[in-house]
Amino acid sequence: MSINSLFLDESAFNRKFLKFYVDNITDVVVVLDPKLNIVFVNASFCNLASSDVNSITKKSFKIFLNQQNFEKLSLIGKPQAGESFKIDLVMKAQNGAEKYLNLKLFSYQDKIVLIGRDYTEEKIKKSEKNEEIRKLEEDRIRSKEILQSIGDGVISVNDKGEVIYVNQQAVNILGFSEEELMGDFLWKKITMIGKNNQEMDISERPIRLALFSKRRIYENSNLYKSKGGRLIPVSITATPLIAHDLVVGGVNVFRDITKEKEVDKMKTEFISLASHQLRTPLSATKWFAELLLDDQQSLTKEQVDLINNIYKSNQRMIDLVNSLLNISRIESGRIIIDPKPTDLRKLVEDVVFELTPKIKEKGHSVVISIHEDLPLINVDPRLIRNVYMNLLTNSIKYTKNNGEIMVMISKRADEIVSQVSDNGLGIPEDQKERIFEKFFRSSNIIKIETDGTGLGLYLAKAIVESSGGKIWFDSDVQKGTVFWFTLPATGTPAKVGEVSIS
Repeated sequence: MSINSLFLDESAFNRKFLKFYVDNITDVVVVLDPKLNIVFVNASFCNLASSDVNSITKKSFKIFLNQQNFEKLSLIGKPQAGESFKIDLVMKAQNGAEKYLNLKLFSYQDKIVLIGRDYTEEKIKKSEKNEEIRKLEEDRIRSKEILQSIGDGVISVNDKGEVIYVNQQAVNILGFSEEELMGDFLWKKITMIGKNNQEMDISERPIRLALFSKRRIYENSNLYKSKGGRLIPVSITATPLIAHDLVVGGVNVFRDITKEKEVDKMKTEFISLASHQLRTPLSATKWFAELLLDDQQSLTKEQVDLINNIYKSNQRMIDLVNSLLNISRIESGRIIIDPKPTDLRKLVEDVVFELTPKIKEKGHSVVISIHEDLPLINVDPRLIRNVYMNLLTNSIKYTKNNGEIMVMISKRADEIVSQVSDNGLGIPEDQKERIFEKFFRSSNIIKIETDGTGLGLYLAKAIVESSGGKIWFDSDVQKGTVFWFTLPATGTPAKVGEVSIS
């Protein structure tokens, strides 16, 4: 039998039983007279109101309600026999806490009975959830507006590579509408041209590499093909989105670097012109210094030392000018690539022999390990020699006295892999991303070895990539560095150009 029945069914009514019943249920029970004064409350109501029965009996129920809620209750008044109403009231406990009640209101004899439950916790949870939803929606709108207003193109994909978001700048750059890109695979919809001027394989696309490797991928020497067929040089950053160690999607951020390429071309042309103009007086200075040094008998020791310093400083300037010229030639695309069947073993041994004075000066041990059946490879020996020279020179220079340097060449699948390792100073973790940048030298190197241009690794990377290979490294500070570079076993295609490397 329900509590309503206990109130309404006279035959079943038993005051002692009713009081025991209402004091032990979780629902609140309030009995009011027609003027809305409290006649009876149960224990649940007292707990909710932070009051005791004696302090609130015979007082107006208004002490727990604000004006609006009291008027709402007053308007209902005393129901007719058999009538009942549902009413929600906000009650303020004596300790100041607000409580939300969902009540059923009916009459018993000349009294008004309110029975119901406290749904304060549900109300708070719902309010918190609504607030959370509101904040999430605000964050979503804010993020969308930020992404729409930035100057870079942004395309987001799910874990399969299907496009789920495109900002306006991406639409402007590529010419595809948002509807044309959404839901399709990014690498199928947008054609990408690689460094060899061929359509890039899907497996090499930055966003795909990011999804599969779980690491951020940077590319700045590729082209996107717009909807109209225009080739757009782009700088790309592809970032995987990872949750609980699982890839849930990725973000492909790119920008049109056409103007930057034009500026770079202008800078390259200027460097080339300036370098050519510098070579003439530098060569003359070198020649005059050599003439003076050939006649040392008529010079004092101090004069010989001064001329030697002039000669060495001048030579460093010549090396810098040659590096600048080589870089400008490769960047301008005017470099001649003249492949010949090359014995890499002999090439490396010749480089090591040339560097022997420097190796002995620092007391280094150099080990050369080359695959026994290494075939001749069709590459430009002048270019590849420069790569070995740069890597070995760095190892010699940036390894403390009596260090260990190793050169290994092996064959795997369709590639020839070269490795140059040392136990030198290493490269700081926070500077590894910049190691192939033009003029960059890591902070720990500059403190120890001031002589250097920061162009060697940039040039080595440019040569390897123009030869169809890849170059990468691993390094630990004070433990050493390992550089690897690959060359296609099939060799490097010839390229007609205007100039060769110095």
